[in-house]
Amino acid sequence: MGRIWIVNLMLILLMSSNLISQDKIKQKREELNRLRREIEIFENKIKQAQKEEKITLELIDDYEKKDNLLRRLISELKQQVNENDQRIKQLKEEILNSENEIKSLKEQYANYVRAFYKRGRTHDLELILTASSINQMLTRTVYLKKIFRT
Repeated sequence: MGRIWIVNLMLILLMSSNLISQDKIKQKREELNRLRREIEIFENKIKQAQKEEKITLELIDDYEKKDNLLRRLISELKQQVNENDQRIKQLKEEILNSENEIKSLKEQYANYVRAFYKRGRTHDLELILTASSINQMLTRTVYLKKIFRT
């Protein structure tokens, strides 16, 4: 009977040991599964962060492209301003020249009118032919027509 009791005790110890081992295995499996879930969560977070980083880098790239385009636009606008300034300067010179020419023509025609008043009408053809340029000749013709119409 002692022997059966020892065998039964050993069987009980083996079974309880087996149950304890199975509990430990089950706990280890649960721990491994929990670790796998946590790893998966972190992998998803990493993937999301990479997507956000990619979007951020694309956004930075877009801003750099916009910056370059704005710099080109500013450069072209500055060039246009310079060209406009040069054109304004040129037009001012032309206006000044035209004003001087008008002043000279007014003086010439004032002299002509005085001479006409003092000496009588000079021969119009002579006045037109003594012009120093074709432009002056045409201008004299126009003014003579205006003077004698009134």
